[in-house]
Amino acid sequence: MKTTILFRALLALILPLGLLSSTPAPPIINGSATSSFIIPWQVVLKTSSGVICGGAKIGPNTILTAAHCFDGPPITEIYISTASDLNTSHSIAEVYKPADYSDQTFQNDIAVVRLTQPIGSGQAIRYDGGTSVANPGAIATVSGFGSTSVTGTPSSNFLSATVPILSNSAVVGGSLNGYIITNDMIVAGGEGRGPCSGDSGGPLFLNSSGTPYLVGVVSFRGASNQCAADGVPDAYTRLSSYCQWILEQTVKGVGLDGPTTLCTNGQVYTYLLTNIPDNVSGPIWSAGPGISINPNTGEATGNADFVGASTITATFSNNCGSASKTFPVTVGTQIEGTYQQNGQMFSLNTTNMVSVGMTPSVATALGASSFIWTLFSANHSPVNWGINTTATANDRMFLTLGSGQSATFDLLAITNCGNLTRRVTYYVLSGFRVAPNPAKDAFTVEFDHADRLEVLPETLELLSETSTRPVQRVVISEVFGRRAFVGGNKLVFNVGDLPRGTYYLRVLDSRNKETPVQTVRILLI
Repeated sequence: MKTTILFRALLALILPLGLLSSTPAPPIINGSATSSFIIPWQVVLKTSSGVICGGAKIGPNTILTAAHCFDGPPITEIYISTASDLNTSHSIAEVYKPADYSDQTFQNDIAVVRLTQPIGSGQAIRYDGGTSVANPGAIATVSGFGSTSVTGTPSSNFLSATVPILSNSAVVGGSLNGYIITNDMIVAGGEGRGPCSGDSGGPLFLNSSGTPYLVGVVSFRGASNQCAADGVPDAYTRLSSYCQWILEQTVKGVGLDGPTTLCTNGQVYTYLLTNIPDNVSGPIWSAGPGISINPNTGEATGNADFVGASTITATFSNNCGSASKTFPVTVGTQIEGTYQQNGQMFSLNTTNMVSVGMTPSVATALGASSFIWTLFSANHSPVNWGINTTATANDRMFLTLGSGQSATFDLLAITNCGNLTRRVTYYVLSGFRVAPNPAKDAFTVEFDHADRLEVLPETLELLSETSTRPVQRVVISEVFGRRAFVGGNKLVFNVGDLPRGTYYLRVLDSRNKETPVQTVRILLI
């Protein structure tokens, strides 16, 4: 049952399951015509050239098949149809294979296929109950639209056949057709009935207490040149070995229907889910920080003491275990944004150091319909600023500041959670001069502006050229707090007791993203 994909002119017939051979094979081989109403979960994977594989519907928009059905050159147009409507096509959204699937050994030969739209016809079959029923001696059914010979064309009828499940130890030497049989496989057949080319990935199922369970998917055939050879069983992927993995893949297709922003005004939001897998219990709801949610109903509220990113999680379970799908949401909303200087973008904070010249700032807020900028204060005028009236919702403001100048704006955002305000300050570090230089007993650092702390650097350090440890250090915030500037804007460094030579004054400010360290060379004579 190894898939051989031959791409002849215009993608001629693709024949999975088996190496091509001129040896004819008996008639699914020796199967019987079957109504799709008896096996309503059967699906067919085909291109415009014909059937390539089978599969089984396990959810509204999810099928299970063999991983090797998707090997070979890319197939750009695949149709997936239910057995009851072979002319209705469905587009593929995602194909999930185990990370350790091998197309050389057919280990982990399984794939979950998520469709872009639900399959309207046919019922899903359970895959989570095969652990206790797929035992040696049980009689299972395999079905499909594959060919009735290795080199034949797909069957015009939907066929099925019963095959006995064998013990893996019944395979002499532990291999079939050169491939090692593992505990993650089921060995079945050997009585002249079984799948053939085009049946790969199709369902192997049996009934337990009146409920059909999918226990395997067609993987590769046991004989090298014949389908369903007498005395030679075939290999199927054992679904009980992948039960939890299948559940996790099916949950990936679940969608969330509800707001992505929760206001913190006490409003109750009800979340619903789409594409819920069949035959699962749940969901059980849970949420990240800032959200209170009812675990049974999905009703949620945003907590008033939290603003920021969070999550909502839905957890499902069946006989395989449990699996969750987490969705990002935001609690409340806040004004965010960026400002630009010298071609670089930086986060818009409550206090922002900018360079001399024009700085554009862009504000954002979830659900905001408009923004209003208002100048609150400035340490000296004039302040050159304006709004780009062509920008959406007036979110862009342009500002020009000079040395030592600062300006504070109140920003108002009109949002679907109400009106938000934020106070934003922009400033340019003050320029300074050192004199005299050379110096004898003292030198002075004079700032252009020292009336607001934010326009001043954080620290000044004086270092000898022979040492990395400062001989004098001034923390500007302490001087500012004591109002210890001489003449309102000068700092005096007494250096009469220092050895003569070359020193460096370092002006440090961690807030300055462009020039965090400025250095002045000073000569003591």
